[in-house]
Amino acid sequence: MKLIVLLACLTFTVCSSTHNQSTNEGYMEHMKFSSTSKCSTGKNQSPINLPNPVPQYGINFKFKNLEVPIRVQKGRDTGHSMQWDTAQEDEFKLYIKHSYEEYAFKQVHAHHKSEHTIENQQSDLELQFVFQKEGATGTDDLAVVGVMCNTANSWDAPREQEAFFRDLKRTYKSQDRRGYWLRVEPFLKSLGNSYVTYSGSLTTPPCTENVKWHVFTGCYVPEDWLNEFALKVAPESMKANYRNVQNRNGRTVCTTRNQRGCFYNEYNKAPSAEEQLMAVLKELRSEFQL
Repeated sequence: MKLIVLLACLTFTVCSSTHNQSTNEGYMEHMKFSSTSKCSTGKNQSPINLPNPVPQYGINFKFKNLEVPIRVQKGRDTGHSMQWDTAQEDEFKLYIKHSYEEYAFKQVHAHHKSEHTIENQQSDLELQFVFQKEGATGTDDLAVVGVMCNTANSWDAPREQEAFFRDLKRTYKSQDRRGYWLRVEPFLKSLGNSYVTYSGSLTTPPCTENVKWHVFTGCYVPEDWLNEFALKVAPESMKANYRNVQNRNGRTVCTTRNQRGCFYNEYNKAPSAEEQLMAVLKELRSEFQL
């Protein structure tokens, strides 16, 4: 059996490097939070173990304003991850169709190794694109697009993905007050439409709940990029900076749009006819700049 697996890896250039998640209690212990915070008492916490994503037909959300690269600020070490903040508000948005809501991009950060697991298998890296509903403040009304990546040689990774990671690397190597271009559209499109959704939380304090999670696979991170950031650029922050998987506590994890009991993960009730009409009018005004 081992010989068969080895031959399969030799046949294909890129082999999966998933593995079981190791216990990592120390990561949360150095972050200060009270015994009464959501990190300790929450019932809908993230990350969780997920089923294998399947292709979604009739995707429940879409990205807006991706015709040109977005701009981000210089990559920075936050003390628990590498993070790239938006350089211009409202430039890149996540639009959730069933509730007609728009979420503006705030930042993307990296976890090594992945926080979520797929069928109990952990990936080498997880990028988390954080969005916030228009008009919300603090940690209210957040949506996160998680992208789980495994390592590959630079020449083996899909071209769009290699270019994206090269863009992230450039933001750390140079100085530009206007921000740095990040080619997000080809990167996200290269992931395909296999993803899962569920209602969870932030994975760091204050561990705010009711976060709308969308988790994709299909990403390959160049091994030299990961080694540089994990071993040289931010060796402390990127050293096992993942939270252990949390109990699902009966939550529905949606792998298909029409799954029973899965109205977009039951994030909230269906909007009324009046709310739907107002949302459509808002989108038309935005589309035609009325």
